[in-house]
Parts: sequence; structure tokens; C-alpha cells
Amino acid sequence: MVEELQQNTQNHTEQVRQIMNLRYSEILDRLLSNLENVISENITTILRNQLDSLKILPPILPQDAIYQLPPDQYYVMSTLRCYLGKRNTQKWPYFFITGSGGTGKSYIIHLITNLLKNNRSNYLLMAPTGVAAQNVGGTTIHSNLRIVSTQTGYHTLSFYDNEFKNKLKAVDTIIIDEVSMVSAQLFEFVKYVCYYSQ
Repeated sequence: MVEELQQNTQNHTEQVRQIMNLRYSEILDRLLSNLENVISENITTILRNQLDSLKILPPILPQDAIYQLPPDQYYVMSTLRCYLGKRNTQKWPYFFITGSGGTGKSYIIHLITNLLKNNRSNYLLMAPTGVAAQNVGGTTIHSNLRIVSTQTGYHTLSFYDNEFKNKLKAVDTIIIDEVSMVSAQLFEFVKYVCYYSQ
């Protein structure tokens, strides 16, 4: 029974991946056909190869993904489902998920964002560098919160944009990947910006 369920899940995942690949190829074909009168065939081939190498498909998470996790990852997800939230007697707003390389932290982040989407939660997914942000489908801390470095520390342009400040007020969860790369000063400033916006 379990093997059959896993096989069905793998088949479904592969079908979705093939559909996404096909759609990407169709979009690429349309783009390049619109440019065929402007660029040479050699440039078209180069563009196709470069754009194909930049393709990043979003993670495909089956409905029952949480039940197929190894015990340590299942424990993390169960803990977050029970205790992540605004601070009160049973909820906590801060969690750190740690582990060495290859232990599945990025996969857990995808599961968390999927859970938050299903719960219609407003969240920010950020990382300190562009590469780390791209790996999890987020944006950099600086660009997301409009932070600029100054000689005295950090400053944010969000303080002067009421529309953006209202957007931040609606955020109930912040996820920072690779938080160990974030300086204590920047981390405190991020907390300040989010608190100030509330």
C-alpha cells in the first residue's frame, strides 16, 4: 500500500514536471520566434541555450509530502504546525532550523511556504544573498525590506512609503534562509522594521 502510494506520488510529480518543462519550452519558442527577424540564427541558438540553462522549476510538493518525511524533518514540520504564531502561552514567533549541508533545510522551507499558502498566511521569504534567495524562491533582505547601508548602520525606505508599510503590516511570518550569514546588527534592524510596521 505504501509503495503504491509512493509510486503514484512519483508519477504525478513527474507528470507535473513534464508539463512545466513543456510550458517553459513553449514560452521560449514564442519569444524567440518574435525575435527571428531581428537576430541571427546563431544568436537565437545561444539565447535558447542560455535561457534553457537559467530555467528553475518550482518545487512540486505532493499533498501528503509531510507524511513521507524522515523522522527529524517530520518533527520539525510538526513543531512548526503546532507552535509557530504570534507570541502567547503556546505560540512562538521565532524558530531556527539548522543542520549541515544536504539535510533538507531548503526542502523544509518549501514545505513551510506551502503550508503558509494553504493557510492564506502572508509571509516574506528572504535570504542575505541573491544566490541563497534564488535557491528558495525568495528575495534578498535588503531588496525586500528596502534596506540601505549607511555609515551609522542601516536605514529603510519603507518608513516613507505608507503603501509598503501597510503591506508589511499584513505580514505574519518572516522566513530568513541562511540566517547565520546575517549580522546581529542587520538581524536586529529587520526585527525593528517589522515591529515598527505593526
